[in-house]
Amino acid sequence: MRAQQEAALPDRCDILRASYGVNPIGEATATWGTVASSVACRLSRLSAKKPQIETGDQVEYVYDAQVTFAWNQDVREGDRLVFGADRYEVVRLFRAGDWRTAQRVGVRLIE
Repeated sequence: MRAQQEAALPDRCDILRASYGVNPIGEATATWGTVASSVACRLSRLSAKKPQIETGDQVEYVYDAQVTFAWNQDVREGDRLVFGADRYEVVRLFRAGDWRTAQRVGVRLIE
């Protein structure tokens, strides 16, 4: 089943992960490095009804799209995914049970 799932991943992305440090004046800095290139995946943009959190009068969209990877792909919350000119931030990992055939994450477009 996992092989069939992986065969249905038509897109490719790069996975970036931040490493943190401090600059000479004491400010925190993030440096983004590529941890995986040309990773097979499937980017599925959501319809008009996106998952959201309502706080008083404000509405925050939790994620804009879902990305599916092979079941054992190392991807973490906070990672960035690059699809050509578009960059997304991983904001949610969807956990599955023991019979997991794919790794799915919720992502937000970085504008």
